Amino acid sequence: MDDLYNRFRFTRKDIFRGRSENIVQFVFFQVSFFLDLFEDGYFFHKDLSKSVNLAAECSGLIIPDQELLVHQVMDFFCEELGYHCIQPDYYSDIREMITVIIIEELPGGHKFIEPLSRMITEEFKTGNYTTTLAQVVSRLKSNPSLKFLPTALLDLAVRSVYDFFNEPDEEDE
Repeated sequence: MDDLYNRFRFTRKDIFRGRSENIVQFVFFQVSFFLDLFEDGYFFHKDLSKSVNLAAECSGLIIPDQELLVHQVMDFFCEELGYHCIQPDYYSDIREMITVIIIEELPGGHKFIEPLSRMITEEFKTGNYTTTLAQVVSRLKSNPSLKFLPTALLDLAVRSVYDFFNEPDEEDE
């Protein structure tokens, strides 16, 4: 594993700019450990992110841009070890939820369905657990195409999507 880390370190020098090598190494080995647990190769990115986040909390580490770093390390493993990352597209599920909310809460608001669905999909795509729902709502509200939507409606939409994707797994119960 040390050889693999050294190859990572020398081929991905840009990742180390502005970051402590200890932090990058910690994330690298956490991702490696996580991948070793899934020999069949099937797992969800959110589970990987939760695992790294939990390990960092237990170690008392604060990792700036943790989601980006996990993604960059995972890209390396995909290239070097032949892992395939399949990113499911939840846009259609999110669009259905947003359509119902807009129809019920904002008569005549059909023109907001597509941009709101697209932007919420982008916000949740990273699985960034350090961002609050209020920050997501604020970013949506600052977008020129959504600035006229009521904050309460944006909050309802964001919370609905969050609740939909964060229902406890059967294993977590």
